This record gives sequence, C-alpha cells and structure tokens, in this order.
Amino acid sequence: MKRRRLARRLVEATAVAVAVAALAALALGSGAFGGFQDRAVDNFFPSAKTDPDVIVVGMDEQSLQRFGAPPWDRDVHAQIARQLTAAGAKVIVWDVVFFSGSENTTAKPKQVEQTADLAAALQEAKSAGVTTILGLDGKLQGKRSANGLPILGPVFENTPTVDAAAGVDAHVKVDTADGDGVVRAVPLVVERVDGRFVPSLSLAAVLAYRGAQLQPVINTNGVQAGGRFVPTEDSGRLRLNFASGLDASLGSRALASAQDVYDGTVNPNRFKGKIVFIGATAESARDNFDVPINKSGGMPGVFIHANAVNTMLTASYLDVQGNAAVVLWVALLALLVALAVLFLPLWLSPLVTLGLALAYLLLAILRFDGGHIMNLVYPFGMMGIAFVGAFMVKYFTETRHRQRVAKLVAQY
Repeated sequence: MKRRRLARRLVEATAVAVAVAALAALALGSGAFGGFQDRAVDNFFPSAKTDPDVIVVGMDEQSLQRFGAPPWDRDVHAQIARQLTAAGAKVIVWDVVFFSGSENTTAKPKQVEQTADLAAALQEAKSAGVTTILGLDGKLQGKRSANGLPILGPVFENTPTVDAAAGVDAHVKVDTADGDGVVRAVPLVVERVDGRFVPSLSLAAVLAYRGAQLQPVINTNGVQAGGRFVPTEDSGRLRLNFASGLDASLGSRALASAQDVYDGTVNPNRFKGKIVFIGATAESARDNFDVPINKSGGMPGVFIHANAVNTMLTASYLDVQGNAAVVLWVALLALLVALAVLFLPLWLSPLVTLGLALAYLLLAILRFDGGHIMNLVYPFGMMGIAFVGAFMVKYFTETRHRQRVAKLVAQY
C-alpha cells in the first residue's frame, strides 16, 4: 500500500513538472515576458572589470561654458588632438561628426582655416603613430541587409579634408534601445547601402589598439577583432557588460574635462598608450541614453562606446541562456517543488520552495559574474505554478482518499 502511494506521488510530481515545463516552452517560443527578463537582469550590473586603457575626454558643462554648445570650432578639436598626441595616446576616437559643406572659401573662410588646422593636427597624429578615428552618422533603417546587418543610410559624411587626414571612419550609432527604451547592446558593424561594412567606434578603436586591419571580418556568430573573436547576437549586436569605472561620474579616473585637456593641465600619463574617446558628457548636450545602470539621467553616448570597448578588451562577454536550458531548469525546479508539496507537511513545503528560489537566485548572480545570463522570470514564475498545481493535486487526491475511507468505515 505504501509503495503504491509512493509511486502515485512520484507520478503526480512528474506530471506537474512536465505540464509546467511544456507551458514554459510555449511561452518562451512566443517571446513572452522578454522585457521582464531584461529588467530583472539589469539589477546585476555593473559586473565587468575596468580596463585602465580606456579614458574619455568629456565635453562637459564647464567646457561648454567656455567653447559654447556643440559643434565646437574645429581648431578647438585640433588643439585637443595635439595635446593628446603629445601625451602619447595610442588611439584617439571622436564621437563627433565633422560634417561636410563648410569648405566654401568665399562664404566661410574662418571655417576653412579651422578645418585645415584640424586636418593638420590629425596628420601630425598619424605621423606620430597615433590612430585617429572620426565618427560617421546616419539613419539606421528598419530592414536588414543580405548579411543580416543593420543598413546605415543616408550617411552623413565628414568634411573630405578632415576625413582624408584621419583615414578611418566608424559609425556613432548607439540608439538601438530595446522596447523599454534601455540600451543593452550596440551594433558592432553596420552596412552602407553600397554594401560597404562600417565598424562601430568601439570596434574600430579595439582594432586600432591591437594593431589589426580596420576592415571588420564578420560571420554569423561574431566579429574578428585583432585575432580575437568577439561574440555577437542577432544583427551583429554586442551585448554590453557595464563597468563601475566607466559610468561618467564626477571624479572618475576614466573622465577628463575637454577644457583641461585643451589647456594642457591634465597629467599626460593619463593618456599614454590608451584609447581616448572625445564626446559630449554634459546633460545639456542631450546625448544621454538610458542604460541598465542608469535609467533616470541616462549615460552619455560616448561612455556607451567606452563600455563597449571595455567589454571587448576585458573579454567580459555575456551569453544568454538558451530556451532549451531554461525549460530544463523549469522542469527540475517544478519537480522539486511538486515533490516538496506532495511529500512534506503543508507548513514546510512553502519554506522549501522559498529556499529553492533563493538558491537559484544566488546561482544566477554567480553565473552572471561569470558571463552567463540565466533566466529569472520563467523559473520563479513556474515554481509558483508548480506549487499551486501540486497543492491542488494533493488536496483532491487526499480528499478523495478520505471520502473512500469514510465510506468504508460507514459500511463496516
């Protein structure tokens, strides 16, 4: 009799686990609750290591008061370029586009002179062995190319004189926010309408830093960056792993004021041998985007590029748990919950279920620090469903058993 009851309970627990796992599989296949999962995981950031060779020259409020609102005169950028070259920077990256159309010598001779000064500064940097990278802007179209990449078009080019002096263009796009408006990934490579590949500022910076060819080599699973593989998700997007040392906070070692760099009052050792980004950090510049570690004021776009570089340099990549693995975890946890409900006293089974949930949460945190994103929504949600389902099974089977016993006693 006891064996039969034990076997029945095991079958009931297995049936609950299978039903719950099947329900999870259906929901995962439809993409349900993906936004909840993203928001739940956001709480685990920041988790990446901070590479000391990434620094940002910020166009901050103090600098805007002196040089005006962007775009700045190009001789200002020329002076900053010369200061960084003298300091021994290895790669200088502008999260700035020096638009064409300002080389009319009759209408705007001052701009032509400033453009020539910037081109000369970039040429001086090149002669000193410094790679300079200019931003390239445009509109990301909704459709994808035959290679599965976002299409950039129309493209807003840099002034030819400046572009020829730098020789390297990379796109500045970070506005690929998820449905909730939070940027969690950036496109490492986009494709122009003419079929040419354009690397992101971050990828171009890493390639230059490693002395690799600046033309990106891509495949379906990632990008080659200086002999090392960078895994990407759909549409060539790199999932960002944010670092606490690259958050644009005041006093950060990874942030220097553009005004101070212009004046030469920053210790040059801060830039020696490093990747230096130049971009707007002032809130008034309106170049902030919501990110997992800051959903109120947002993060400057230049720091999103910096975090992308940091993710690649430290190899702090994040991979998302596949649907099959999620279903297996759901089945295991649902089975354990069902067994606890069916075999343990009523007061003890909720405590066991809570303990299982906490253990899974701790495992998810530890795995996240190791670069693996485990699903939180489905395991926790399905544990609740398994608990209710097993409780109902237990209630109705025991009720029916009591009725049978009472009937036998009455007959006796």
